[in-house]
Amino acid sequence: MSDQDNHHDSINNMKPSSAVLFFVAFAYLPVVQAAWQQAPKVDKRPVEIATKVITGAKLVSSKNVGQADSLLSDDPTLASTLPTGASEATINTGTPRLVENVMFTNDNSEGKLAASGSSDLKNWTLLGQAVFTPADRYVGLSFAGSQVKYVRVQFELSKGGTIRNFQLIGGDTDKDYKVEQNASGTGGMKMNLANGMGGSRVIYVHPSPAKDSDVTEIGRAQSKFDFPESDEKYRTIIYDLGTPRMLSEFGSVHSPRPVRFEVFTFDQLPEKEDWRGRMSFDPKAFDSTKPVASKEDPQGLGYIKIRTQKPVRARYVALRWEPDFNPPAFSVGGVEVAGEGFSPPQYVGGGGGNSGGGNQGQNNQQGGDQTGGAYGAQGGGSGGGSPFGYGTGGYAGGGGSLPTDSGNTTGNANGNTTGNANGNANGNANGNANGTPSGSP
Repeated sequence: MSDQDNHHDSINNMKPSSAVLFFVAFAYLPVVQAAWQQAPKVDKRPVEIATKVITGAKLVSSKNVGQADSLLSDDPTLASTLPTGASEATINTGTPRLVENVMFTNDNSEGKLAASGSSDLKNWTLLGQAVFTPADRYVGLSFAGSQVKYVRVQFELSKGGTIRNFQLIGGDTDKDYKVEQNASGTGGMKMNLANGMGGSRVIYVHPSPAKDSDVTEIGRAQSKFDFPESDEKYRTIIYDLGTPRMLSEFGSVHSPRPVRFEVFTFDQLPEKEDWRGRMSFDPKAFDSTKPVASKEDPQGLGYIKIRTQKPVRARYVALRWEPDFNPPAFSVGGVEVAGEGFSPPQYVGGGGGNSGGGNQGQNNQQGGDQTGGAYGAQGGGSGGGSPFGYGTGGYAGGGGSLPTDSGNTTGNANGNTTGNANGNANGNANGNANGTPSGSP
């Protein structure tokens, strides 16, 4: 064999090993993370009104509800227990308010929910109804805005369980309240700023929902975050509190799987303005920042809370969840970014109007829940008796609605796939179910 042939064979033998070295080197190249785009700005944000930080708000009565006071806590991790069978609670919102949403996080309970409103604790109007199962982690009931002072929630459960992060939402926004905190962040009242009081806004969510409209909805409500399926290690939410605050407690209610939770705080958030004029955030900032608090939920309880040794001062708060494996999806249904040293929020008005108009006794209402189980609402009813009266056609499938009859409203209910129902509670339902209603006692 000639020297030329030996040289040629030598080159051929080197090619496979060179290719292997190339791919190994490529595999160890650092992954470049793209900057995150800031969520659309929100002028005003609805705030929770079933909370003791609102002057005059209190629990009037409860029946068969364990830890009923937790319903009025703005700490989303605190639970109320509901038994199999009937239970209820009545809440005084302090003054007549526009109410249009009831929502909570569900742990294992199954059954029916009804919400009613009153101005005098005597005459009640059914606002809306919903059905939920243990698979429905987050339950929400929406209805046309009604001006009420008292809200009664009634449960009829085939399986008992617990609920967390109970909220009433309506026309009140953060612009309606003036919030002040002392310099030390101690004493006074504890307040969860993640609920909107004080002007907090969610400015980054990553991995982000695929559509900008979803991000806009997050910016408006900012009470539930559905992260998409992703290979990302972390799920991240960043809050702008509007002004520096003294903070001492952080937590969340989330998908019930093992997770590590970290909290980062910033006086100034390292942002840049891109060529489109939108602000962006480079997540590499976390690599050089130490979390102020961290904790693990190894059992997958679905909630977690951390208290710092002393208050920390920050305007921006980043919360990060690291599931122990990449799940098909991960949701956060309640967030706590809390501090002490607050005075009771002062109502200044002028910020309402986020919700549509409505009044007590209004017959044409909306009802829905995020699982697609919704009923047409009834109007003009009075107190007493069970609100659960159903048509013989059964539950409407896939987001349809089911009528009820309380005696003095007629019409029909139309359901759709989003779980919203429009109707005058007595008639027939459209949405994969047609039925003849039966009157409730």
